Amino acid sequence: MEGMTLVPTAKARDDRRPVGASRPETGMRRYAREIIIVLIVKTIALAAIWEIWFSGPGRKGVSADRVAERLYPSNPPVTPPGGPHARP
Repeated sequence: MEGMTLVPTAKARDDRRPVGASRPETGMRRYAREIIIVLIVKTIALAAIWEIWFSGPGRKGVSADRVAERLYPSNPPVTPPGGPHARP
């Protein structure tokens, strides 16, 4: 160690923050950028989900008249004598 002198560098003298700490404005920019990226990814995912499962017609060939006919038939179903739950 003889002949060696320890001279602090300019960075060491100017850097008085703890290790791992960042400047507040840089940290806020980083968090804002991360939030924006997450929002963009979520928007793309929601758009993809909408396109895949919800955007198209439910079933082709199903009209309001057919649905009404199935839900409210003009001829009620025939029940066996004694009711639907009568024992033989």
